[in-house]
Amino acid sequence: MNLTELKQACEAATPGPWSVDLCKAEDCWRIKYGTRGHWLATVPIDGDEESSERDAAFIAMSRAAVPELIARVEAAEAELAEARALHRVAIAQAKGPAKWEIETLNSFGDWVPFSPSNADEADPSTWTRLGWSARYIARFSRAEEGSRMP
Repeated sequence: MNLTELKQACEAATPGPWSVDLCKAEDCWRIKYGTRGHWLATVPIDGDEESSERDAAFIAMSRAAVPELIARVEAAEAELAEARALHRVAIAQAKGPAKWEIETLNSFGDWVPFSPSNADEADPSTWTRLGWSARYIARFSRAEEGSRMP
């Protein structure tokens, strides 16, 4: 299921909030919606009431959580697209040593060390192509303007 299909499924589902209620007579947990307590699904208690309750609570919680997660993924994808666009512009505008350095870095593939102070060049989990390229663009741009290289 892709993000669009997931978003459509959320939009088509019964509006929230959803809650959970124990139905002893039917030996199940009910997923309820609305203030009148209409129920839309049941989770049978199969020997382990606590486990069944956790399952029902997860289903009820997902009604609010999934749309929130979709929004976060969409925001992250938009930020990534913007960063990639800025990276392409920086590469296109690079001159002299900076252009050579970027082409060299790009030949390494997708992952090279990131440059902010919180990154550790020995720790691959902090590596990204954009940060390293941006570091060298700034470094060589300053050098071309007559500044001392860092």
